[in-house]
Amino acid sequence: MEQPLSSLNIEENRLNDLKSLGYHYLTNKDSLKKYFEDEEFKNITKPPKTKTAFDLYIEQSNFGTIFTFLPGLDSILSEEIVSGNIIELYGESGSGKTQICLRLCVNVQLPTLFGGRDGESLYICTNYNFSKSRVEEIALETINRFNNAGLSDFNLTIKEMLSKITHIQLNHYAELIAVVIHLKRLLKTKKIRLIIIDSLTILAEEINFEDRRGFLFTLLSDLQKLGDQHGFAIILTNNITLGNESKEITKIPALGDNFFHRINSRIELKRVSNNNYKATLIKSCVNAKKDNYFNI
Repeated sequence: MEQPLSSLNIEENRLNDLKSLGYHYLTNKDSLKKYFEDEEFKNITKPPKTKTAFDLYIEQSNFGTIFTFLPGLDSILSEEIVSGNIIELYGESGSGKTQICLRLCVNVQLPTLFGGRDGESLYICTNYNFSKSRVEEIALETINRFNNAGLSDFNLTIKEMLSKITHIQLNHYAELIAVVIHLKRLLKTKKIRLIIIDSLTILAEEINFEDRRGFLFTLLSDLQKLGDQHGFAIILTNNITLGNESKEITKIPALGDNFFHRINSRIELKRVSNNNYKATLIKSCVNAKKDNYFNI
C-alpha cells in the first residue's frame, strides 16, 4: 500500500520540495534517501512525538514571560507572551505598537530572573518604523534601572544589546516566505526567543483576497510550529481598517475573521493623550477580557 508523504515525519517546507519533484506517495523508502542527511532519513517514518497536557503546561511555565516594565501593560501581557503563542497588537498609527515591540526586543535579553528570556530577537520590519536610536534609549534605560537597583549580576552593554537584535527589512510578501523557509538555519546559530513582524498587514494586503487566507494560514502555522520546537513567541502588529458591523461603518482590525481565529492573543492599543495609552486584551487562551492604562 502506498503511504502519502504527508503522513511521514517530514517538515512542511521539505514536503513541498518533494512534491514539486513529483513525490506524493512513499512506495520505496530508499528512493527518498538522497534528499536527506543520514540522521534525518532515519526519522522520517517515525511517528511524531506526543506530549501530555501537563508537558505543555510545564514547557510554557518554564518559558515564563517577557516584561516591558510598564506596569499597566505588563498586567495585560502577563501569560500571553509564551513559547509558540501568536500575539497580535493592533491599533491606529501612533498607538504604541512599534514602541512596545522595540522594548520587548531589548527586554527579552534579560536573564529570566530579571523578567527576560536570556535570549535574542528577530525583528522583521515592513514599514520602516524600526529605530536604532530608540532601541539605544530603551537599552540605556534598562541598564540604568538595574544599576540603580544595585544588581551586579546584570552586565549587558548597549552594544551587546544591539547585537542581539537581528533586523530584516522586507518590501514584498515573497521575501517573508523566504525568511520563514530559512529561519531554521538562523535558529541554529542564534538563541531566538522572540520574533516580531511589524507590520504583517502591509505585506498581506499585497496578496489578492482569494489567496490571502492560505498565505496567512501557512505562515502562522509554520511560525507556530517552529516556536513550539525552538521556544520563541511571535508578535504581529496589525493596522486598523473600516468595516461594516451592524449596518454601521466602524473601525476594525485588518486581515479579517480567519486571521482572528488563527492567533492566540489579540491586544488592542489606543493613545489616550500625549504619553498615556490604553491596552485591552480582546482574546486570550488563559485570561478573561481586561484593560489597563500605561505610559511610554
